[in-house]
Amino acid sequence: MAPKGFDQTHPDIDLIRMKQFIVKRSFSDAEVLADDFVDKLLEAYAHMRPFFDYYE
Repeated sequence: MAPKGFDQTHPDIDLIRMKQFIVKRSFSDAEVLADDFVDKLLEAYAHMRPFFDYYE
């Protein structure tokens, strides 16, 4: 079964069927303990935001 608007025989139908996406950014222990961690965290979220905006 294919999502509405997609051909069942599409070569990437297995990927198209996926309903969840994960966007991840890992931080080292040193980064988490650094004074500027909140700034780095907000920067990472800012880079991820366009991905979520696209899928809303």
